[in-house]
Amino acid sequence: MRKIFGFLSLILCLNISLSAQSVEEMLNTARPWYDTSKEPAALDLYMKVLEKEPGNYEALWQSSLLMSRIGHRVTDQGLKERYFNNAKENAIKAMNANAGDAQGYFVMSVAMGRMALISPPKPRVAASKDIKKYAELALKYNPKHAGAWHVLGLWNYRVANLSWAEKTAANLLFGGAPEGASNENAENCYKSALKFYPNYILYMYDYAFLLSEWDREDEAKKLCEQILALPAKYIDDKMYQDQARQLLEDMK
Repeated sequence: MRKIFGFLSLILCLNISLSAQSVEEMLNTARPWYDTSKEPAALDLYMKVLEKEPGNYEALWQSSLLMSRIGHRVTDQGLKERYFNNAKENAIKAMNANAGDAQGYFVMSVAMGRMALISPPKPRVAASKDIKKYAELALKYNPKHAGAWHVLGLWNYRVANLSWAEKTAANLLFGGAPEGASNENAENCYKSALKFYPNYILYMYDYAFLLSEWDREDEAKKLCEQILALPAKYIDDKMYQDQARQLLEDMK
């Protein structure tokens, strides 16, 4: 009983401590957790910031991106959708809070892209136009935004390689697939992402996968070897390194 009382007292003290923190203190605490195993704790702090300041731009876009990331990892489909819908809601609020900054548009493109990946062909193709629009708006306000270049690279790759069902949906919805997508554009976008964020394992893996699909295996193998030589810095790096290792095996 004493142990239970002590635990409850600790939780109460922690909650009191968090509620007493200023917005800036909570933001300062959350920032170092952003790309670590403490992502859920960072998201919790950003949501507490929004309880105090609903229009806080940093908390809005950061929480949106974290929701997209965490939602991508969960296996339950319904939970994924809730994460991605909440990510979209906070992205919309972020864009409204600061229409002249890239991050709000970027996280909107990410949230829509994540949702598209788990959607049927028709809504997936319907969302593609807006994914591209928001990624390009992010680049309008920050041409060096590596994340937006990466999203645009994924958009080009996926639209240029639509499945039969997706092409059928595109014909029904738009009279054809969205224009301007190509594997060449995807490669250029990936190169830009890596130019502005070198040695980021996610970007490197997606580029290596594209090269392998193009039968440019020597280049893909070299990139995979570089990925495996890098230290795992961010929470998903080991997963992408495992995928790079598997890609190497597949190309043998």
